[in-house]
Amino acid sequence: MLVQREAIEEPIREQGTWLLHSRRFQEWVASKKSEALLVDGNAEGLESERISPMSTLCAAFIRSFKELRHSAPCQLSFFCGLHTASVDDLSGPRGLMRSLLTQLLWNYQFHFDFVNSHDHRVLLENHELSHLCEAFKNLIYQLPAHTIVFCIVDGISVYERANLEDELKIVASMLHDLSLDPHLGCFFKLLLTSPNQSRHFKKFFPPQMNIILPQPGDCDVGDIRPEDIVGSVGSGSPYGLSSGTASDDDMEDLENEESEFEDDEDG
Repeated sequence: MLVQREAIEEPIREQGTWLLHSRRFQEWVASKKSEALLVDGNAEGLESERISPMSTLCAAFIRSFKELRHSAPCQLSFFCGLHTASVDDLSGPRGLMRSLLTQLLWNYQFHFDFVNSHDHRVLLENHELSHLCEAFKNLIYQLPAHTIVFCIVDGISVYERANLEDELKIVASMLHDLSLDPHLGCFFKLLLTSPNQSRHFKKFFPPQMNIILPQPGDCDVGDIRPEDIVGSVGSGSPYGLSSGTASDDDMEDLENEESEFEDDEDG
């Protein structure tokens, strides 16, 4: 159960509303260019939770694309807090990249001539991280010009552990390069969130790409919904891209987690 959930639920919900109201976030959603945005939730005590209020906001943001129907952009997502168990095949940075690759392959028809040797294929099959990242870059570069791709990674700070530091650097470097590459044909829009504050991942991105939310209780804004924001997004799937959301399993798990929280509160 979330720490002191009943006491902090409303202030933390206001943090999400504050983010939706922020001009920087709205510009990131609506812009026709590749760019990254790192959002620190600044909510102490929630670092160890499987999902956080930021997770709920990310899930609502993803669901809101359904309102766009046929004009919905391509969406890739990963919720790190749902993949922390050692027995989970999708845990850690390798699992993150395997999931993003799988989602991308569902959305478009690609060619794989970049896998140009037996050794390269073996490394991919063995989930060697640098080759997974390179494959992801190759696929993103094949997307038609002006295709909008939202890549949402929630709870990245969950993986900021000493034993994952080297792997996290590889992923951060690749995502940084994609989100800032002026020669990329598609619009790669990266959102990275942390329930409190990222310590290491943010070092790979310029400070102007970082939003630190006000402390819970310090947000005084009016109501706004994710649906009100995504309406400004242009068509992202005119070239045969699927408008389906990224990881259906993660979205279902999030809904189950939210239900469990509600049951705990009712109890």
